[in-house]
Amino acid sequence: MLVECGPWGRIYGLFRRWQRHGTWHQVLTRLQALADAKGAIVWNLSVDSTEKESPGGVFDEPDDHRSPCRL
Repeated sequence: MLVECGPWGRIYGLFRRWQRHGTWHQVLTRLQALADAKGAIVWNLSVDSTEKESPGGVFDEPDDHRSPCRL
């Protein structure tokens, strides 16, 4: 930490106060808006929709795919 910034505890206190009051979220939102307006952000979203298991982690195969040894 730079001496000009003051003691670490004061800096952390400011950080936490700004975090609780939503200041960091406002800063991020504003910076994203400015960068987006300049075309500096590419908003790509990729979703993998392949289902590997049933919700809850239990996988049940259809009856015609089951091994004859399985009950």
